[in-house]
Amino acid sequence: MPRWKVLPEELDPQIREFTGQLRRIVELSGLGVGSVADRTGYSKTSWDRYLNGRLLPPLGAVVALAEVTGYATGPLTAQWERAEAAWARAEAGHDPAAEQ
Repeated sequence: MPRWKVLPEELDPQIREFTGQLRRIVELSGLGVGSVADRTGYSKTSWDRYLNGRLLPPLGAVVALAEVTGYATGPLTAQWERAEAAWARAEAGHDPAAEQ
């Protein structure tokens, strides 16, 4: 089982929940991050970033993960949409132009 880094404290709860779900899916699949990368077509570096809360995965990566692990895409896609909205809000909050 992979050992995950502690998620950044400033992560929005929606993003934290989604990232935790991605981690659980990977763990339950029995696949390592390298195998997930090979099977989804997204690099190991990208998956490390996604699974450690440093970058929100694109929807295509999420769907690919669901497909290779046998996880239902519908609930995961809905959770991604909530996380994506939270990520966009967080980015807007850090955008100096948005503060003007």
